[in-house]
Amino acid sequence: MSTAVEIRELTKRFGDFTAVDRVTLTVNAGASVRVTDTAIRGNGGGITISNGANATVTRATITGNANVGVMVQGDLAGTNTAADIADSTLDANIRGVMAFSNNATANVKVSVRSSRIVQNNDFGAVAESMLGAPVSLTVSDNIISNSIWGVGSY
Repeated sequence: MSTAVEIRELTKRFGDFTAVDRVTLTVNAGASVRVTDTAIRGNGGGITISNGANATVTRATITGNANVGVMVQGDLAGTNTAADIADSTLDANIRGVMAFSNNATANVKVSVRSSRIVQNNDFGAVAESMLGAPVSLTVSDNIISNSIWGVGSY
């Protein structure tokens, strides 16, 4: 059973909800979320999609977070986790977007198109596979600049 959530026109900044609000917008385990016309800034991380969740991020600004702007992560065996990011800005995070799996059967698939991935402190976009996990990161028609590394995998 999946849960569908739609978030529109949210502005999420450090301190908006609690005094120790350094957390990420998290989507986990079979949930599906659509994030549209939203700003997430100055938090511990931007958006985390993990362990069988799916997300569509459109016209979002994810900036100035202390960790990854959009983290798509597979930890649980046999899960398929995916994110499609379009027409968005990933700016001044540690990493703009990261596709990561540390389980050999946890599939992760990310696409980023028509977006700005700029001024991140490490990679603009990166894919990392551990234990032979299938990880896919597709970037097309983006502006990627002023990060230490643009796009990478390891």
